[in-house]
Amino acid sequence: MNSLRIGLATSVIKTEHDPDEAIQLQAFASAGHAVEMVAWDDEDADVSRFDVIVLRSTWNYPMDPQGFLSWCHRVSSVATLVNPLPAVRWNIDKVYLTELRAHGVATVPSVYFERGQRTVVSKLFDDWGAVVVKPRISAGSLYTKRFDPGSEEECQKYLNAHVAERAMMVQPFLAGVETLLEHCLIVIGGNTTHAIAKQPRFSDGTESVGAALEPSEFERSLATRVIASLPFPVSYARIDLMPDEDGDPLVSEVELIEPSLFFAQNPAALDTFVETVVRYARDRKGMFDWPGR
Repeated sequence: MNSLRIGLATSVIKTEHDPDEAIQLQAFASAGHAVEMVAWDDEDADVSRFDVIVLRSTWNYPMDPQGFLSWCHRVSSVATLVNPLPAVRWNIDKVYLTELRAHGVATVPSVYFERGQRTVVSKLFDDWGAVVVKPRISAGSLYTKRFDPGSEEECQKYLNAHVAERAMMVQPFLAGVETLLEHCLIVIGGNTTHAIAKQPRFSDGTESVGAALEPSEFERSLATRVIASLPFPVSYARIDLMPDEDGDPLVSEVELIEPSLFFAQNPAALDTFVETVVRYARDRKGMFDWPGR
């Protein structure tokens, strides 16, 4: 198999360290491919040098989402973008959760606000108790904040300040996540390779990640249903689950753009990742036999 020129997309402005960067570079190189990091926000970067560009640690894109989308479009005109441009467009705004719910996927309840829209949070506190406020376009828990009962006024001010600048959303804080934790399912090539448990993360917080977990059969089935509901094939995804009051998992996010895939916790999944990216790059139509499709 001929070597591919592969760019792993990152950013000039680093929001945090990527523990998977070095082992991803090593994995592609060990498979015989020319690989290097390429920053999406580097105006001098020549993306036409690559056969395929894989979105990885582009975690600052919420600061300029339109610029990022334009860059992805430019990449798609000269190389294979992984995940593909339609997936990026669909996934960049968390309003996609409404589409998943329409497909019968249990998701965390969400209320969405457009930029500049008038907001009222008092009823949300009445319905949910504690709430979480976050941007609809976000990465790394940017501007994500929890508000407990009694902080309605503070929450209203926070939401008003942010909705003046960007589209926002409000979700209930699911108390079960404090004991049962958040489970992240890593799906590569249509199969769930591993899962990890982590503490919920809020703005300016650090991520606390445990060891790799063996996903339950229910979690695997849920991941398959989520992937099958997508309107396009993807090479990789991370599906984040939070427990409801009965302990049943709800999908809080499906990350298709630049999710941490926690290869440090399960290096064996790297071979599958490399094989899947290469396969996709060699078949620009991206027609995979995904489970459930």
